[in-house]
Amino acid sequence: GFPNWRNGKLAFQFEPGTNFQYSGEGFEYLRRAIEKKFNKSLAILADSILFKPIGMKDSRLCWDKNIDESRFACLHDSKGNILSPSTPKGCGVNAAASLLTTVDDLCKFSICVMNGFGLSSNIYNDMIKPHTKIKEHHARGLGWEIISDLPGDEFALEHTGSQGGVKAILVLQPRSK
Repeated sequence: GFPNWRNGKLAFQFEPGTNFQYSGEGFEYLRRAIEKKFNKSLAILADSILFKPIGMKDSRLCWDKNIDESRFACLHDSKGNILSPSTPKGCGVNAAASLLTTVDDLCKFSICVMNGFGLSSNIYNDMIKPHTKIKEHHARGLGWEIISDLPGDEFALEHTGSQGGVKAILVLQPRSK
C-alpha cells in the first residue's frame, strides 16, 4: 500500500494485500529493518549470504574501484542515443536500485531461485504463492510477479527494473527450469 517514493507524510494508499504497486521506498524500509536485525549492511549481508556462496563474482551493491565500466551496457534515450553514464561513487546502497551485476551472475542467481536455494520449502512456497491479484493470470508473490496458467502446467516468476535509460526483465519458469 506504500507509494513508490512519497512526497510528504508516508501513508498507505490502499489496504495492504488488496492491490499492488511497486514501492522502492518500501524496499528501503525492508533494507533498514534487515540491517538493524543483523547489525550489518545489506551490502555485507548480500555478499556473504548470496553472492559468494553461489559464485556471483561480478555482483555488488556498491560502486567500487574494481568495477570494469567497459562491461556495462550504456544508457540510451528514447531515440536510441547513448547517454553519458552516471557512475555513482561510494557505497550508497539502495535496496530498490543499486544491484550491479552481469548476465552470468544473474543466471547463477536465477538457477538458485528456481531451485529454492537456501530457503525452506515453506518460505519458498510462500514466495511463489499469489498474494495479490493484479489481473487475470497475474499476481504478486513475495518480490515476484507470478504469471499463471501457462502451457504444460507451468507458471513464471517475473521481475523488472527500470532506471534512467536502463530496462531489465527476468522471467523464470521454475517447473521446467
